[in-house]
Amino acid sequence: MDVRAGEHVALLRHHAAEPGARLELPPATYQLVARDEENEAHLRNNPRPPRSYGFACGLSDAEMRAAYYAWKPQWRLGNGPLKIAAGVTLMGREGVALADRRDAGDRLIKVETEGVRFESLRFAMGVDIASGGSATMTGCESTGRTIRVEKGASLAMEDCRVFANKASYRKVFRSAGGGVWSGGKLEAKNCKFESIAGNGIEVKGEQALGQLVDCVMRNNTTGLWSNTNVTAMRCTMENGTGRFGHGVFMEGKAAVELVDCTIRDNAKAGALVYDAGSKLTLRGGRVSGNKVAGVAALDGGTVVVAAAEEGRHQTVSEGHPKKGNWVDQFNAGPAGQIEGLAARTVTQLTE
Repeated sequence: MDVRAGEHVALLRHHAAEPGARLELPPATYQLVARDEENEAHLRNNPRPPRSYGFACGLSDAEMRAAYYAWKPQWRLGNGPLKIAAGVTLMGREGVALADRRDAGDRLIKVETEGVRFESLRFAMGVDIASGGSATMTGCESTGRTIRVEKGASLAMEDCRVFANKASYRKVFRSAGGGVWSGGKLEAKNCKFESIAGNGIEVKGEQALGQLVDCVMRNNTTGLWSNTNVTAMRCTMENGTGRFGHGVFMEGKAAVELVDCTIRDNAKAGALVYDAGSKLTLRGGRVSGNKVAGVAALDGGTVVVAAAEEGRHQTVSEGHPKKGNWVDQFNAGPAGQIEGLAARTVTQLTE
């Protein structure tokens, strides 16, 4: 159906809650209010309690702080994130954006059901795919907030662009989002993740799985960050910036396979295998021009340079100016293992 631009956000909310609805949005910026916790008219329950001053109601300060952080808003109909029913398709075109009137800090779209489709939309404040939900994005753009895929959820993206998002880092080598954060299943094909103050793609958690094909991660703090299973084919990770400026960063029990990928011109390592139990497999592709290291393995981590399949080029590593082609120059722990076609060269460089 045709939702009139600008005037009928309430109508959009109403029809998005109808299972199987197919909505085509005319060009406009649809201003949603993702969060207004201080407005009692927006909430079914009371606003968030104060962090302290528990003596006023017989609670300790610690109990009040616990209540503060455990509190969740219960929104009245027509307020809070836009909730979408099962099988709903939201279709846009150039000039269609879902935005917030202010930077409220929450994602605008919440998917808790299966079979939701987004086509040619621009998200200005992110999307949350909750556990049990599944969504497909085709030809979409997202900026401002992380797209989040919870444990038990799935997201398939094609021909999308995620850019200019912001994320923070809680402590060294521990990230907090970026372009897409996934604790569930993430599939991305022919997508761009660029100019993100954080990780272009972050796949983390025991049940998480990433499958990337023909994607570009460019000008992010780190291109790909993982502690679980990820396969990337014909992808590019380039121009990682700042103190975490790696093309690929692996921790925990990550198992990442890169097939015919290009990793180049990153401020730190092209790929860093940081923990024991992590394994990086390279099949074909090129690692070049990274400022500190090509591929580095620490603390028992493993890199396998696998034989390329017939008709493919072997892995090439070159032009990492600090110490050579393959190098572990970090002092955080003992060198890991680098096996396969370039093992002899690696051993000489890392002793």
